Amino acid sequence: MRAALVILGGATLVTAIVMIVDPAGFIEGVGGFGAVNEHLVRDLATWTLVYGAALLVSAWRPGWRVPVLAIGVAQGVLHVINHVSDAGLADPDWKGTANTLAFAGLVIVTAALLAAAIRQRRV
Repeated sequence: MRAALVILGGATLVTAIVMIVDPAGFIEGVGGFGAVNEHLVRDLATWTLVYGAALLVSAWRPGWRVPVLAIGVAQGVLHVINHVSDAGLADPDWKGTANTLAFAGLVIVTAALLAAAIRQRRV
């Protein structure tokens, strides 16, 4: 569990740093959903940065795991719904589908970690 949380938290922090340092590059490389609003990308990076940090803390504080992962699953599901509704707007088209599938996979992994954390709480 700890290793998975460190990997997930670390990847989330790296994503946030890329969003902060190169918002236009992030959007062009990942998004493809139109004009770049660097301020908005950096605003979204603040959530991503805090979430990544919380995941890392939860690696060593088991009491944090269920709430942090539950928030991640809830946000992830909403994010996937947003991408499903906008997938056809991406340019090129394949990025919309690829992003949607990648985010759905991430939600599945996060939900599996949440289920494991809930089981560990019961022991």
